Amino acid sequence: MSNPAKRLHALLLNGQQIPKNTRCQDAWQNLLNIKPGNDQSLMSRLGKTMALPIKIEKSLAVINNIDIKPYMNWKDSVTNAFKEQALNGAWDSFIRHINHHTISYLHITSDILDIHKQSYYINNDELEEILESIDSLVSETILSNINLNFKFYITSQLNNLKESIIERNISGVEPIVDIINASLANIAFSRDTTNEIVKCDIWKKFFKIMARAASVITVAGVMSLPASTIYNKILDFGNGTSKSISISIENNIFLKDDWRYPDTDLDDNKPNIGGAEDAEEDNTIKT
Repeated sequence: MSNPAKRLHALLLNGQQIPKNTRCQDAWQNLLNIKPGNDQSLMSRLGKTMALPIKIEKSLAVINNIDIKPYMNWKDSVTNAFKEQALNGAWDSFIRHINHHTISYLHITSDILDIHKQSYYINNDELEEILESIDSLVSETILSNINLNFKFYITSQLNNLKESIIERNISGVEPIVDIINASLANIAFSRDTTNEIVKCDIWKKFFKIMARAASVITVAGVMSLPASTIYNKILDFGNGTSKSISISIENNIFLKDDWRYPDTDLDDNKPNIGGAEDAEEDNTIKT
């Protein structure tokens, strides 16, 4: 869900189903998918949950011609709940502050953001398989002999992707989208990767995971992320299906690079990074 009010609303609704005499820390572990004893993850995810009211308020501020105050009537009770909870005490120390009015007002806020905010949707059925693929490739990469800088980058991005998938009920889909796009921008347009993707199975597996993650996310439930198509083009290149790739993207920043197999002519010029006037000439993907 890309709507922070909807995420908070869902967490609080689920929290109301937990017995009030449950230890508060155990309740949060249940709600935030944390294994018992992992205190660092608990503090990290609880902090992100506590930041949701700020994210909601900032999202509302972007909408033109609305008075934010009526849509934040739930904020005081949620803030008091976070302030007065006792992690080693009973869940009641938190949930007693969340009443019917809190839930109702937050639902109204969620509805207004749904109307105005671009929505991402994710196919949850495939996520477990993606997580398994991530764990497998991280282990394989650590044991491999690939360039150390590439090894650091691949494992870091995969671990970030894994964390963002696990925490999607707190932080939403946007962090997943950001990692997918950042990996594409930082790696896919680098000439240093050209030879690597041809000869290295780890790179191919990395791009395959990113392509699959991009394919399970849709914008407004209709269109897959453009990154999915680009990752698959790169995989075609790496597998030898395509001998070269010319990619241009127009999205505030224009990036352009030509990838070719090592046995083809390739000059020593750096990737061409131009402005909007260049983007107007070519905003397609070519193979």
